[in-house]
Amino acid sequence: MRWHVGHAANHLAPASPAALDLVPSQLNPLASHTHPMEGFALGWSPVKAGRLASGDCKRHLHVWEPAEGGGWAVGGVYNGHEDSVEDIAWSPSEETVFASCGVDKTVRIWDTRERGRSMLSVAAHDSDVNVISWNGLVTYMLASGGDDGS
Repeated sequence: MRWHVGHAANHLAPASPAALDLVPSQLNPLASHTHPMEGFALGWSPVKAGRLASGDCKRHLHVWEPAEGGGWAVGGVYNGHEDSVEDIAWSPSEETVFASCGVDKTVRIWDTRERGRSMLSVAAHDSDVNVISWNGLVTYMLASGGDDGS
């Protein structure tokens, strides 16, 4: 799976009040990185401008950092999940902290300063964990949802 970070060259065309016509956009990637497999997890940091995390179906996580002169540098692999990474959420207050969840039924907390392992791993559900969301006001709270309906 190839992830691209960029911008569209064209936007909406001028429209009559009767209808909006979309003009096809050309994607001009600012950076490109290939994961070994397709992925579903992407998350922008709300604290550090330009910082992005991506996850794939082969359990790999990568953190993209803004590079000097434009574009991004993709850091090493963060490993810990035993199966597909389904979602990523950055801490609303900690620049180096993000959470991930996956098919292995866990929610994990990571620190970008420690790539070798997750800082915390919780067996959160009895089935795949599909989505997580960090509370923006109570920064130690995280919500998760899974295939088990909880």
